[in-house]
Amino acid sequence: MSASENLPIRYTSEQLLKDVTEIHARCFDHRPVLQGHISFFLKEFEEKRGERERARLEKTSVVLKKLNDILLPETNQAMNIFLTDITAKLQVATELCKKAEEADTEAEGLKQAVVEKLEVQREARRQNWENFMVQQCQRSARVDQEYMESLAQMKAHYADLEEKIKHPAPIMP
Repeated sequence: MSASENLPIRYTSEQLLKDVTEIHARCFDHRPVLQGHISFFLKEFEEKRGERERARLEKTSVVLKKLNDILLPETNQAMNIFLTDITAKLQVATELCKKAEEADTEAEGLKQAVVEKLEVQREARRQNWENFMVQQCQRSARVDQEYMESLAQMKAHYADLEEKIKHPAPIMP
């Protein structure tokens, strides 16, 4: 060992700060390592995603081709066949609805006529009832009057008889 190697190394504050910062960064700053892992993960994810997207697009393309080649012509043909039938059925249903509406309107008119007739009959019955009640009240008053007159006559007759009993008439021989 040489003499200069045995001498204590003197650090300047600048060098000391630089070394401490470097040690600190190595111990506690994991950004460069994490950044590498994140970059790798993103690259791998994008590659796998691209493959999945491509596979999905191919499947979609196959399905669309089947739809265009097979189902679309079949659907058009079925629509042409059944559309005329549906149109005819709709026309029949429309006519039935019109007839039902006319019948309903006619029934409503008949119902209104019946209601008016019933109202007239009800009014006539009410008028007859009122006349009947007036006649009954008059008859009742007449019967009550006759009863009172008859009662008064009976009282007078029995009072006269009582008078005759109290004062008998002389008997003639």
